[in-house]
Amino acid sequence: MNEDTPKIRSLNDRFRTNIPGGDGVPGHLLFTTGIQTLCDTNVQPNTLLPALLAAVRSFNTFTNDNDPHREHDFGAFDFQGVSCFWKIDVLDPSLDIAPLDATDPTLSVRVLTIMTAAEY
Repeated sequence: MNEDTPKIRSLNDRFRTNIPGGDGVPGHLLFTTGIQTLCDTNVQPNTLLPALLAAVRSFNTFTNDNDPHREHDFGAFDFQGVSCFWKIDVLDPSLDIAPLDATDPTLSVRVLTIMTAAEY
């Protein structure tokens, strides 16, 4: 853990727990094809997406195994009988490269991807 870790963790948590709005932390939310298919084939698709986002927002089972850098940038959970992951990547505002400063929301953008475990 370095001196930036608590700030990065805080920004990641603020973004993730407030998706899709991000609580003032810039970012994007992406769903993989597997997640889109899961939502599209569900009997009640309008209820599935809010429940999926709620599962990601409420995730708090961080361990040394799934969060070795203590940045709260990854989670694994079961949803509707499907093993799923979410992952936060931090990029520069152009979404091309790593940011100059991951602790500065004006110089970084978070991208949270929700995927099935089979797609990882």
